[in-house]
Amino acid sequence: MSSAAPRCDADFRAFGLTTRPPREKVDGLEEAIQIIRGLCAQPEFSFPGRLYRTENAGLEPKPAEAEAALIVLLWVPGKGPGLACGYRELYTRI
Repeated sequence: MSSAAPRCDADFRAFGLTTRPPREKVDGLEEAIQIIRGLCAQPEFSFPGRLYRTENAGLEPKPAEAEAALIVLLWVPGKGPGLACGYRELYTRI
């Protein structure tokens, strides 16, 4: 999360959109990372997540290196290094 997160929530509410609690935002980030990685690595990708779902989705053109499509340096409050360590192969190459 960034220091801009509370301000973004206010912007969402100003347009009548709902916001998620911090725990759900972190869970959504983790699901989004899994979806992006799957789309970059497979011709068709399905993901039955709790917050995000996709079925037989494709991404074209694919990046030259699937890992290069997503470089994430994460230290998420509440999840700490757990989320970052799950994707350490993406940033150990930097």
